[in-house]
Order: sequence, then C-alpha cells, then structure tokens
Amino acid sequence: MDIELTYDKGLLRGIGGVQITYDRPERLDSTGRALGSWTLKYQRFSSTLCAVGNVEIT
Repeated sequence: MDIELTYDKGLLRGIGGVQITYDRPERLDSTGRALGSWTLKYQRFSSTLCAVGNVEIT
C-alpha cells in the first residue's frame, strides 16, 4: 500500500490527503494534534505516537 506523506517546512502536514492540525504555533510545538477528525495521542512526556483516534499503535 502506498500512502502519500505531505511535509512543509520540515513538519508533517498530511497523510494520504488528510490534513494534520497543530494546537500551538509550530515553532512552539511540532507535535500534531489531529489527523482530520481523529485525535492523535502520544506517550506521556514524549513525541512517540501511540494512538490515532481509538486505534492503538503498537
């Protein structure tokens, strides 16, 4: 399966045509908060992605 990743200014901006949104200005926090309508969840005190929506990443 091929999935297109879109980057701008060194940050991931989209996956498969779905936009990634950020809470704060990217210069303060480069961790995306949502992929379309799905919330991105990270390990506490880390930038390691652990879930997209309710789907856990192992």
